[in-house]
Amino acid sequence: MQAKKRLPVGRVAAVVLAGLLGLTAGCGCGPKPVVVPTVADKPHAAAGLKVWYGDEKLAEVFSPRARAWGYRTGAVITAAASPAEADVLLVPAYRLGTFDPPAGLRPVPATVVGEGSNFQWGGLLAVYQSRLAHWGGERYAVPLSGEGYVLLYRADVLGEPAFADAFKQKHARPPLPVRTWADLADLGQFATDRTGKPALPPLPADPHAAVAALGHIAACYDRPPLTGGPKADGGPDPYFRGLSFFVDMDVLRNGPADRWEGRVGGPAFGEAFRWFESTAKWRPAQPGDPTAAVLSGSAVAAVVPLGELNRLPKDSTTGSIDARFGVGPVPGSDGYFDDAGNRQKTTGVNRIPHYPGGGLVGVVRQSAASPDAAWALLGELGGPIGSTATLDTPAVGGGPLRTEQAGEQPRLWQQYGFDAKRTADLAKAVREYTAPNTLNPALGLRTPDVDAVHALLAKALTKVASGQVTAAAGQAEAVNGWKELDAKTPRDKRAADRKRAAGLE
Repeated sequence: MQAKKRLPVGRVAAVVLAGLLGLTAGCGCGPKPVVVPTVADKPHAAAGLKVWYGDEKLAEVFSPRARAWGYRTGAVITAAASPAEADVLLVPAYRLGTFDPPAGLRPVPATVVGEGSNFQWGGLLAVYQSRLAHWGGERYAVPLSGEGYVLLYRADVLGEPAFADAFKQKHARPPLPVRTWADLADLGQFATDRTGKPALPPLPADPHAAVAALGHIAACYDRPPLTGGPKADGGPDPYFRGLSFFVDMDVLRNGPADRWEGRVGGPAFGEAFRWFESTAKWRPAQPGDPTAAVLSGSAVAAVVPLGELNRLPKDSTTGSIDARFGVGPVPGSDGYFDDAGNRQKTTGVNRIPHYPGGGLVGVVRQSAASPDAAWALLGELGGPIGSTATLDTPAVGGGPLRTEQAGEQPRLWQQYGFDAKRTADLAKAVREYTAPNTLNPALGLRTPDVDAVHALLAKALTKVASGQVTAAAGQAEAVNGWKELDAKTPRDKRAADRKRAAGLE
């Protein structure tokens, strides 16, 4: 049998091309002319944008996407060497007030927020749509990525039969799930007693992260989650109640001029300070890295941002995250303090969505030479497709930003590398943290003095968490330090900044 001769690759290509040409000739179509892009196809051909990404991690994620958009639209995208020279900045939402809107920032135009916009502003979760993007009554930020936290724990320790049996014998319940902050404290004490070493993680060394840790606990004791309108008894509107957490908006609007508006001296924050006092013996005295403590096994559990899960090692055999690590919802409380300061018990776990950083937003400086291109870029990065791409990037660690991202969709969280069961656990934990129908979430401080306030709060909390002072003394130090800082700013300006940070004029 004679072997068939193979045509050289070049001959194959020639034959295929001839055949295609023959087909076009046979159909009477003829070869189509090559379409040369025109200036009209490059709507931002004359635009140059300098973008500040904040850190190397965000630059690695967003810079290629920004350049790809620039290639399609004709804009020239370069990375700004400093925030001061940038046209567009990608920043945490809590830093919005530090950029001096409206003098320093442009308001978001109708091309982004208007009905029919490709960005689909109405599809954002309410907290990003109507609060974290605002300064006063105007929007100055385009949400790009949501925020999320979970409880990371050592499954190999808490699920070990001898540990679990001994814990259950002492507490009449298994160590998992960790439902409340009291549960986490019990776990820390039990594990510490077994090993003789602190089993809870250190307080975060970063001041912003330390204040977030305080806020996670205080939020649960500050209010119950509400999803309806004003209370039947004529109490405060839950939406307006959600504007007050670190600062009391009602005092700013209606209180006497000599009444301080800070709420850090209130009962919910007092409960959070007491939690850190009661658990001081079960954590390292020095602030540090909570995730690293869980990774090393020195801590059995820690509340961490979603992005920290990207640090977990993977099993070389399965390719999934090492089985030693599990995830669950951020703990809640078994009660809260009502508007009169009285403790109320709840039948289930009381969890309140807490947004200490508010996720990632994009802003445009007043000095930007090509604002239309700047807004178009941010619309691309934060739109339905762009925000989903960000959600698919564990390095960013973004939480749900849009309504469709906050549902029961474990597939949205597969990129973190857990097996099927733990991926479902992660999806549930994020969903419970987000609680998208809650009208009164707790928002972190967003005023221009946020860095200074966080520094003094973290300093006071560190003393309590390390056992140096009592919870009452630490809370008093936080209150007095904040009042001293406030005294350096005229009350009218301070009040205006705080109202605008909450989205009020």
